[in-house]
Amino acid sequence: MSLASQAFTPALNGSKMSRNGRTWSEVGRRLAAATPLARQSVLPSDSVHGSYVTVSGKGLNNTYTQLIQAAFQDDSPSPINLGGRNYTQLQANFSLFFGLAVQLYQATLVSDQAPIDNYLAPYPSTTVANASALSPKALTGLNVFTGKGRCLTCHHGPQLSNAATPAREAAAIGELVSFMRNRNGESVAYDLGYYNLGVRPTTEDLGTGGIDPLGNPLSLARQAKSGVRKDVFTTDACTLEVTPCVPLTPTTRDGTDRLFETPSLRNVSLTGP
Repeated sequence: MSLASQAFTPALNGSKMSRNGRTWSEVGRRLAAATPLARQSVLPSDSVHGSYVTVSGKGLNNTYTQLIQAAFQDDSPSPINLGGRNYTQLQANFSLFFGLAVQLYQATLVSDQAPIDNYLAPYPSTTVANASALSPKALTGLNVFTGKGRCLTCHHGPQLSNAATPAREAAAIGELVSFMRNRNGESVAYDLGYYNLGVRPTTEDLGTGGIDPLGNPLSLARQAKSGVRKDVFTTDACTLEVTPCVPLTPTTRDGTDRLFETPSLRNVSLTGP
């Protein structure tokens, strides 16, 4: 549900899409009768919008209300009073429809047809990579990525992030907490897939070094050290890279401050710099 929650903020933010103090019910009242994409040309061949294009070619021939009612259960005709103003059920709950719609749309944005996917996809009945899918320069870059550059240390798996599929696989064998040596040669515990990305100073954001509203550490490494939330995940000390099979204790040093999730490199050419 994080995608749905993330969608809420911009629409009410005065420096982004709205004005400060506006409520979602007010947004719903304004958009309910509006024409989606009213000023935008829509191709009749568009796989999603094509059948809804107006005769003029701009916008869709349905209102947001009609689209919401087609996708969700019909709203009640009884008005809802909020702050002294009456709204329809659809307007009053517009944030729900908006958030779920954005979430479901974003879930369809799966990158699985990049040249690297064609390269890694084996020929029928073989396990040989399709070398023709990448240019010679791209193959040279891939060799650096997987070899001398050691990029796979953090950007592993189909999403090119250790915090994605590799973490899920690691959870099954109790390997979500790892050990590594820092630049001083000291061994520290950390969460798999989370590293110091150097984006912001530690004093501004602790990342996984912070705590939740109940005072529990966000870091899995610190949770494993303290023994809290054992029902959420397990840690097998024998999977640790350094000093394997030596259990974590409250005095084990960790390096979880200022660590953040390794970003995926999917579509990285579209997200500057």
